[in-house]
Amino acid sequence: MNHNREMITALQDLIGRVDSERGIRANWHEVDYESGWEEFVRTAIYGGGLDLSEMGSTWVADFASMNALRPFSLAEVNALGGAGAFPAGLWASGVTADGFVYGIPWMTDVSLVYYRRDLLAEADIDEATAFNGPDQFGRTLGKLHQAEIPCPWVVPTCRSHISLHNLAMWLWYHKADFVDRSGKQVSLNGKKERAALRAYFGLAAYLAPEAQHLSENQSDNLFAQGNAAVTISGPWLMQFCSPEVVAHLGLAIPLGCPYLGGSSLVIWDNALQEREALEWITTLISRRQQLLLPRAAGMLPGRLEAFGQFELAVDTPEVRLTLLDALQRGRALPNVPLWGMIEDRLVKIIASLWDRLQENPGVELDTMFDAELVPAIEHLNLALSNY
Repeated sequence: MNHNREMITALQDLIGRVDSERGIRANWHEVDYESGWEEFVRTAIYGGGLDLSEMGSTWVADFASMNALRPFSLAEVNALGGAGAFPAGLWASGVTADGFVYGIPWMTDVSLVYYRRDLLAEADIDEATAFNGPDQFGRTLGKLHQAEIPCPWVVPTCRSHISLHNLAMWLWYHKADFVDRSGKQVSLNGKKERAALRAYFGLAAYLAPEAQHLSENQSDNLFAQGNAAVTISGPWLMQFCSPEVVAHLGLAIPLGCPYLGGSSLVIWDNALQEREALEWITTLISRRQQLLLPRAAGMLPGRLEAFGQFELAVDTPEVRLTLLDALQRGRALPNVPLWGMIEDRLVKIIASLWDRLQENPGVELDTMFDAELVPAIEHLNLALSNY
């Protein structure tokens, strides 16, 4: 997958070193998140020379269901550390319903509330409970608004997978999810789901004009430069925060159960160099590389044992404890076949809802959901019924 320049340089150095020291030559090919899905589908259908890939954790079940990935044997799983070596939510993303392991966690992403402690204090908000549930979250933003904080809230509202991750946490709090128990139908029109949707999209009332129609990077930057009081983002945001923001930075677990994702390492079923691919996985999840590569990528390590010595851009006992708590509590998106297709459609649907809401701020939420969401979900479920 695509990464920043620091990560690319670190990977290139590692590839050269493994080649010179062990004689394992790797031809490295980088793809972005959008084109990566299409390329992986082509590999699954036609083959194509890939042995080892980094894959978004939510994609593993899809490609395993296509019989495109090689399962890891029990001996290999144990040699790589076993389930207990990794965050439970991330490990589960690589395991199918029949218990076969197809993905080994490499890097971890976890959603956190980033907030300005000084601004919450100015609005007389108890930060210990400010983000514990949807009601508290809404009251917190309301108090910031009443205290005339110019920009209480910012999240990406353009097309973004972050929007999907954020909505997931509101659904989970309401004991709901994106799909039904069969994993074959999207279920966003029930009573619990509708309550979650109202609570999440209702926070649009606290998006200042400068916080609207923003991409992931633009949303992160608005908070990082001190121009917003609260956001939800991943571990990478810490390294971009200005000194002023760092001095007053607080972190919290959203609604008590954060989204947990990241990337996994998979071996393709038609791999020609299985042994070398396994050696590469062993190297990439080694303690040495887990302390280096995820940091370069702005992520957290996939292995829990590496976290204690992992260098954080903002490193205080409170920050470290919050991150560790989030890793242990975190929950992954549904691990079902066809999730890749569902995820892609939902990201588009959520972006469309944000567009409608920001263009018509006075629209009644249920009216918008009935007009925009219900037919979109019906169309998606019709498509899913053909598989």
